[in-house]
Amino acid sequence: MIDEEKNIREYFLGTLPEADVEEIELRLITDAEFEANVIAAENDLVEDRLDGALTEDEIRNFDANYLITPERLRNLETVALLRQYAKAKSQNRASVIREEAPSLSLADKIRNIFSGIPAIAYAACLILVIGAAAYIWLGRGSTNLQTEYASLNKQDLSDLDKFKALPLITATAGSLRGSGSGSGIKIATMDGSVFVRLALIELKDQPTFNVSLMRGATVLLQLDALRSYDAGSGKEIRLLLPAKILEKGTYQIKATAPDHPESPLTYSFTID
Repeated sequence: MIDEEKNIREYFLGTLPEADVEEIELRLITDAEFEANVIAAENDLVEDRLDGALTEDEIRNFDANYLITPERLRNLETVALLRQYAKAKSQNRASVIREEAPSLSLADKIRNIFSGIPAIAYAACLILVIGAAAYIWLGRGSTNLQTEYASLNKQDLSDLDKFKALPLITATAGSLRGSGSGSGIKIATMDGSVFVRLALIELKDQPTFNVSLMRGATVLLQLDALRSYDAGSGKEIRLLLPAKILEKGTYQIKATAPDHPESPLTYSFTID
């Protein structure tokens, strides 16, 4: 058990060997109890970072390898704000709470805690608490999806026949191509995966790319170290995306070669 906890912690810090990373990601897909352990370990790691309980090396690894998505940054910021608020209210209302009669209901106690807060501040605190709860509840699904598709995209996508039954998106940097209509792409089902082929006009000599699926300024999925494939006379990036997050609207896929971070490629497409 100790080794498992250590491995999960190193997984989030980015210091776990690649073979062990793959094992953890596969277990996350199939083992609900293990998934709960991973979520708990992630929360403990965030708390340790805020408590200053990490070593200097762990802090560097946490900042460089854990805080790589907007969702994780928001999680850290939300936990920090809630801790600050709880500490302040605990200090300000400690004497009142000690004097409360034991017969007070939980609702009455909560009302007393917030009674000295101006209405605007009360509303802001309530929104923050609700937002944090929603993030924790919905974030689990997002984390599961991220983990599942990070694992799926590690497989070899060379054989196009294996994916011909899936909905297809094909694009070149800057514009839509293929897929029938010129206005957008239709996906008949929101279950399963969508197969994506991104033509490489530039950076054709790069072996791998880090890819982000975005809608506006929101990153929906981050997939790292995706390889490039031969495609007739050229090269392309191939990947699988979850159909369930591709609602009607316009999306962007940003592909960045690790050796050329200053020259990201942007692919845009619209779902009708």
